[in-house]
Amino acid sequence: MTAPPPPPPPTQFPEVWSRKHDLPGLPWCIAKGVAKGILLIFFAVLLPIEILYSTFGPTDFLLHHSFSEALLAWGGSALAVTSAGFTMFQTTRGYGFFRLANRVAKLTYQYILATLAIFTLGPYAFTWGGGAAAVSAHFDFADIFYLFMIPTTLALLAAFVTLYEDVKHPGERLPWDFPISRRTRRRREKEMAAYIGVPPPG
Repeated sequence: MTAPPPPPPPTQFPEVWSRKHDLPGLPWCIAKGVAKGILLIFFAVLLPIEILYSTFGPTDFLLHHSFSEALLAWGGSALAVTSAGFTMFQTTRGYGFFRLANRVAKLTYQYILATLAIFTLGPYAFTWGGGAAAVSAHFDFADIFYLFMIPTTLALLAAFVTLYEDVKHPGERLPWDFPISRRTRRRREKEMAAYIGVPPPG
């Protein structure tokens, strides 16, 4: 009496093996987003205000600039919140919205910095011998920030495309944003080989 033939290899595989992307876990995305937000609060809000206050002093700063420190703080905070948001939601359909909001916030923040980059130091009075003089220095670094706004504007247009793709074709960008690593691919091949008893095709 011969043994019955072995069953044919299964044709249905676990869904995880058919995925074309390798998504990070939500806790990891949240941790990255919180860390990015904290760093941007420091570098985009606290540090610029401290530099401006140490350079001009609170009174001179408000007299020489049309933007107050409150607007600079709001602009930097919006940049930090939206940056944290698109990092947290980068694997979801909310990514496009936060990405677009972040580009708008970044463009606004760069404009605020461009306005603040035009300032005058002085006049500083000093005397020597029997005479006196006053010296002042005018600085204009606005063009540098206006140049930075060009790639940000292009990124804003790209964010519109990302938002449209996330709404019309959710998940289509994931294989490009989160490609499967070589290590993950090898692990899946071993799991598939053990599952069907023969090396997987391809």
